[in-house]
Amino acid sequence: MFEYFGPFFVSMFKVVRNVLSITLVLIIIIIAFAHSLYILLRPNSEYSYDYPSYTSDPNNPWNLVTRYQSILHDGIIETNSSLIETPDGNTNLFANFGIALLAVYFMLIGIILV
Repeated sequence: MFEYFGPFFVSMFKVVRNVLSITLVLIIIIIAFAHSLYILLRPNSEYSYDYPSYTSDPNNPWNLVTRYQSILHDGIIETNSSLIETPDGNTNLFANFGIALLAVYFMLIGIILV
């Protein structure tokens, strides 16, 4: 039985060995990009998703959300009232290193998360 299936097993193990080295290089690249983007895009100030905190940090999730202003009937934009979308875990994908790994992997394979 091993004489008949032996060459097939040898060829399968060679393929696995080649794919393993490519996969290892791909994992190292993903970790390197995720770490660099995490360092560049993480929020530097404390924040909470429940309470607004507007700081000078450009990566704070409250500074990244969309703001809506109302326009009066005569075309004047109200400056003192605005609607603010509340941030969630998808607002800044690089606030957590684990999610940053997943985000870089999905960017690599072409899946859009937002």
